[in-house]
Amino acid sequence: MINIIFKDLINKLKFKSVQYLYNMSYGFPKWSLRNDEQYIREGQQKLLWVYACVSMISSAVSNVNWCLYNKSKHGDSEEIEDHVILDLVNKQINPNMTSRDFFELWATYLALNGKFFAVFDSPVNPSTIEILLPFFCKPIPELDNFIKSVNYNINGNETNYSKNLVLWSKFNDPLDLYEGLSPIKAMARTIDTENAAIDWNKNSLDNSGVPAGILAMLNPTEQQIQAAKEKWQENYAGKRNVRTPIILDSEKATYQSFGINQVEM
Repeated sequence: MINIIFKDLINKLKFKSVQYLYNMSYGFPKWSLRNDEQYIREGQQKLLWVYACVSMISSAVSNVNWCLYNKSKHGDSEEIEDHVILDLVNKQINPNMTSRDFFELWATYLALNGKFFAVFDSPVNPSTIEILLPFFCKPIPELDNFIKSVNYNINGNETNYSKNLVLWSKFNDPLDLYEGLSPIKAMARTIDTENAAIDWNKNSLDNSGVPAGILAMLNPTEQQIQAAKEKWQENYAGKRNVRTPIILDSEKATYQSFGINQVEM
């Protein structure tokens, strides 16, 4: 009788649910708190060094040739040179994508979004694996089994994939077990600062290459102010008009610079 009670207690402890969310919103898609697409636009698509680093890493990953071994119960390993799974991971991952493209995108999405999703056509013996865009994938948490399925929603076209059919890879975020913390997210402030600096330099060149100054006019009308702005943009703004002498034709008008120009700097 004691053994029966003990075994029942062990089973209850073994299958005890573990809380993974701050709230109890299980059974619903877990939305990301970040704009994952923005990291791609602001990082890889704007900064050459980000693009170069991600490309070098993903290219190196995609060039790995996968091998398959059969391991006996005694620990001996024998290489298998001809198998359908080798064709899948080394040649053609699906009818529309080579295996190299697949693994290159895998590494790219991990670097940029910190997570990667793909779906098998079979959980036992897959013949194709299709990539899912990670910023449209939302895991559906489950109290007993971590996740129940993965929700894939593009412009209202929604599909729920069983977790047995989904390949889910991520860099762990210690603050959110359902999120992925990519290197790009960790250095977001550095990327934003560099993008702002590049924009500032370009706008500085577009505006005569010097800091802004003030054009003072005596009692101007709104029409005179607008006309002065348009004429200034036409005659002095842009890289073609750098160092063009300033000529003011308004009565009692003066110009005072607020700073030093690029040559002086």
